[in-house]
Amino acid sequence: MRQYPLLVLTFLLMFSFLPNKLTAASSADIFIRVLCDYAKIDYRTRIRKKLKEARLKLRKIYPSIRCEGKSFHAYAVENNSQEVVKYIETKIKPDKR
Repeated sequence: MRQYPLLVLTFLLMFSFLPNKLTAASSADIFIRVLCDYAKIDYRTRIRKKLKEARLKLRKIYPSIRCEGKSFHAYAVENNSQEVVKYIETKIKPDKR
């Protein structure tokens, strides 16, 4: 009988951390979705502001940004977002685009 409360306590502690991880993952997804939306409408200044607010550098997170299955650069080129394309090209080395 003494093992039952210990088992329940372990179970509760184990799953109490789960929502925090899910929230963090969905926050990252939302952040990337916002960057993609700004790239689609050629809003370079908002991309810069969002990255600065989050204290992130584009070259650090660039490999993880996928917009509709395309790289961030390819997505911006496809949507004729000239200002965003120039911004990405200045921040990312050519071999990583």
